[in-house]
Amino acid sequence: MDTSQLSLFQVASEENEELDIRTEQQASNKIAYDVGEKIGGARKDMAALRKAFEENNSASLLEEIESFSSALAVEVVTKNNLFKGFSLEQERENEVEPAVARAKQLLIQRIDASPADDSKDGRLKFMKAAQHLLALMEPVKTLDEFYTLINEIAGLLRNERTNLAYYENTFETLKTELGCLEKGSEEWKQKYNKALWTKKTLNDTKKAQEIGLRSLGEKFINFFRNKASYTSTLTNALKVTTWEELLSKKKKKQPSTRKPVWERNLPDRPDRIGGAQSPIEKPEDLVMFFDFRGVEFGHYMGDEKGMEHLLRSSEAMMDLAELLGVDYKAVSLGGTLAMAYGARGRGGSALAHFEPISNVINMTKEKGCLGVLGHEWFHALDSRLYNLSHNSKNGKRGFASEPDTLGNHIDSFLQLLFAELIDVIKSGNSIGYYENTNKPGERWRGTQFKMVYKRHGGDLFKAMEEKVKDASANLESQIRYYSSLSYVTEKDIEKLKKKTERDIKSFAQAIAWYHEEQTGERVERIPYPSNMSNYYQAAIALDKNKVGRYWSANLELSARAFESFIQDKLKAAGRRSDYLVAGTRDGLAFPMDEEREAINKKFEQIFEFIKEENLL
Repeated sequence: MDTSQLSLFQVASEENEELDIRTEQQASNKIAYDVGEKIGGARKDMAALRKAFEENNSASLLEEIESFSSALAVEVVTKNNLFKGFSLEQERENEVEPAVARAKQLLIQRIDASPADDSKDGRLKFMKAAQHLLALMEPVKTLDEFYTLINEIAGLLRNERTNLAYYENTFETLKTELGCLEKGSEEWKQKYNKALWTKKTLNDTKKAQEIGLRSLGEKFINFFRNKASYTSTLTNALKVTTWEELLSKKKKKQPSTRKPVWERNLPDRPDRIGGAQSPIEKPEDLVMFFDFRGVEFGHYMGDEKGMEHLLRSSEAMMDLAELLGVDYKAVSLGGTLAMAYGARGRGGSALAHFEPISNVINMTKEKGCLGVLGHEWFHALDSRLYNLSHNSKNGKRGFASEPDTLGNHIDSFLQLLFAELIDVIKSGNSIGYYENTNKPGERWRGTQFKMVYKRHGGDLFKAMEEKVKDASANLESQIRYYSSLSYVTEKDIEKLKKKTERDIKSFAQAIAWYHEEQTGERVERIPYPSNMSNYYQAAIALDKNKVGRYWSANLELSARAFESFIQDKLKAAGRRSDYLVAGTRDGLAFPMDEEREAINKKFEQIFEFIKEENLL
């Protein structure tokens, strides 16, 4: 036997032994066992850390969580978690005046939901500030005590902004000058008193900066520096006179059974046509071939099903790499991505999911074989690009499909490309619909909408077309005028846009009412010309007109569009890869026709740039 060949087999065997990290439950498995780096971040591990932090918001525990995952730290360091100890019921037990309890509640509501500073130090500072505020509020029971509290916090916020270095230098200068003066002289006394005052200012500043209340956010700060904000909050609180009034709650609605608004059209079994043969025979091969960080199997995953997932997913990953024109190892995103099979389930009907905290894609045991790997892989890439743009020092989860959130550690051209992608995805010419919300007996006054309705012979779409055109022209004119004024802000411009939108919606309701008055026909949906794409309109409809809720969020819009892009590339090559992607020829959830073609072209540009920059 060739000794060099034997040596190679021995090396491979030793590497496999190092990769094998199977659990006790997987001891007898031939295929379905964990390999590579322990992925960590399992739901039970994260749940234990979350629970521990809820019970003890300590700096040492936060340090442990930061070491485990900065993304998990972002999840636990929130206003909701840090102020769980505050409740109206507890305030009542502590004999706090109801108006004071309400004032405390309103003050807490002004705090940012999470720290604006997405860093380890920023989260620690936010936590310490929240803890100090709770400690300050706890003994406050009367209005007089609350007013004293307000003054104390206002002082801390002012002192926090003080230039510490200036007063440190001033104090050192005064000490030097005092040493040169005759002790007890008038000039010495003046310098001495100034030194005492400077020292007090120094101590107050150090204390305020250590507490860091300004980290609680601008809305919180505005309460103390904006008289109108302060007055409106206290006026609201003082309306409460009894605990019964404060604690009264609306009856909760009975939970309804949720039905999926759309279901993916999937084949009975995953087929594959074309593409190279997979060499994967065991989980170690998957790690070595694609450079995945690790592979994890659920304890209920048997060898037969495990082998199916290994083979199918490896074929799909090979297809993906070939279609994108990258090396097979590139699909592991620089060795940062891990794979899991039936190991990290969330319950429900999801076929798969991507976890940004642990950077792992989990395919469900039974349904994960069907057409969703491409979708989840794009989420992983989306997350990876965001992390790279922040030099991987961010804790907050983010995605390149939210281009405005990208950092400056990556070429700004990528931000432009993703901004263009989102624009192509959302923009277009389509017909939108307003729901008819008119109630029986409701009437609309005015003549303008009646004239427009009659001018178009009762054609609701043409009437709306005229209204939208006129309203848009008027809005553009207003924006041009107000933009020339120095005191007008972006917020003011947004108010103008929202006012125009409300005006158009009101017009739609008015002509729907008038149409029913004239014809006796009630239309449930009023059509109008939209500058949104059909794809975006359909997504908003799936979200029950809640824009950006889930289906119409950039994250999901771009991932589904990527699926379409990949399936079209497969079709053009005469190939099929159902484990990777399937069922995208459905206008309810995917882009179609010219819109789809335009999106595909933009994806081609994005991936050409990503390859040029060695980001994949």
